[in-house]
Formats: sequence, structure tokens, C-alpha cells
Amino acid sequence: MKISTRISLAILVFFSFFQNSLAQTTLTPGDVAIIAFNSSDPDQFAFVLLRDIAAGTVINFTDNGFTSSTAGRTGEGYLTYTAPSPVCAGTVLVWTNGMTIAGTGWNSNNPTNFAFNNAGEQLFAFQGSTANWSTQNGITLLYGIQT
Repeated sequence: MKISTRISLAILVFFSFFQNSLAQTTLTPGDVAIIAFNSSDPDQFAFVLLRDIAAGTVINFTDNGFTSSTAGRTGEGYLTYTAPSPVCAGTVLVWTNGMTIAGTGWNSNNPTNFAFNNAGEQLFAFQGSTANWSTQNGITLLYGIQT
């Protein structure tokens, strides 16, 4: 009986660790803040995490705006940041157009359309599928700015 109990306990601990290591942090509005924005070449922005996030946490960014209070525009680009490891609150993360993306957590879903306009632009951070941006279904808007 003791061996069976130890094996069961070991399996429980393993699956508990495995599940937690794959879980992303669900963020709420204000958990990130965009703190820098440059629309002159090279396009660049920085954001700060205002809470700890787990490895695998996904934060999307878009320069698409809104057509109404419940519908997002399409036709511009998306960037995705996926935390490659746990990241502490207070960490500042920077994206620069043209940067080498491998290993940084950044992934561009539409690099040719993600570009800031010097005459005015917006940038939104959100969680949820980029495919749902236009309908806003399942999207949590975390932070947005307008220049």
C-alpha cells in the first residue's frame, strides 16, 4: 500500500506541475501599460507588466482601431508576445520594427501591415484571438493609446 500511495502522490505532483507550467496568465485591463511609442523609423513601442505572468502567456498588439464601440477595424497588423519564461511585474518589454524575433517571445502575424503612421495612430494590447478583433468576441482589451 505504501508504494501505491507514493506512486499516486508522485503522479499527482507531476500532473499538477505540468498543468501549471502550461497555463497562461489571464490578464485584466490595466495589467499592462504602453509606456513608449515611436512612429518614426524604426517603429517602436515598449510596455511594462504590472503583474507577474507565467511562461506561455500571450499578449496581442494591433494598430487596428475601432469602427464602433463593439467592432474593430481590420486591414492593419498584429504582433504577438508570448512569454518564453515567467516574467516579473515591472519588466519593460520593447518591440522594434525589423528586430530579430527568434527567442524574444515576439511573433508577427502580419508584419507588412503592422506599421505606425506619423500623422496619427493607435496601439491596443489585448488577450484573445486576433481573428476575433473585428467582432470583439472573446477579446479582453488591456490597454490602448492614440497618438
